Amino acid sequence: MRAGIVIVISMIGILAGSPAFADAAAASAALNVEIEQAYKALIEKLDAPDATVLKADQADYIVGQAAKWPDGRNRFVPISGERLIFLKSVNTKPPAGYAGRWENLYGYFEIAEKTRGLFSVTALVASPYSGGWICEFEGDGKIENGELEAVEKRNDSSDGLSDLFPKSVKPSVLHLTRQSGHLNVFAKPEEQATLCGWKGSINGNFFAVKQ
Repeated sequence: MRAGIVIVISMIGILAGSPAFADAAAASAALNVEIEQAYKALIEKLDAPDATVLKADQADYIVGQAAKWPDGRNRFVPISGERLIFLKSVNTKPPAGYAGRWENLYGYFEIAEKTRGLFSVTALVASPYSGGWICEFEGDGKIENGELEAVEKRNDSSDGLSDLFPKSVKPSVLHLTRQSGHLNVFAKPEEQATLCGWKGSINGNFFAVKQ
């Protein structure tokens, strides 16, 4: 048994000293530096409420990236490339209204104005690392009392998915509010359960991104 452990440790040492390993480590370090630079540049362009939201989103990203197994391996697949794209695509001065694409670490919302005052809303929000939960939403909404209220669309279909929800379970309702340059999304816990499953949450703050 000890011999096997020694062999594994030796192989790790050999790989760690290989040119390919060194190149990958250097590329990863360079990408992390670029992410940090993009994050700092973006923070400087945001007003206080938006900066607070971005700091929280970045903190979640850092925690996931730093997670390790007891043997030192990364617990989750790195998503550094996707993070850099997001940071560089945030629109720091989005136009008024709700239409457009909104993103954060966990997913996105796509909102389009179908007719005057009526919007289509689709969303995909999920655990960015573990894949333990996923929230999907498709519905229509209109502005009520200063917020966009979107009601889940459940079409009868031949795939049988509509049968998952008894008639007694009402469609979920999302409350979307523009707050400074970001979009706040809220759904009640019981409605999130039908959208996301166990421990999932579609709630959060999303940034407008350039398309």
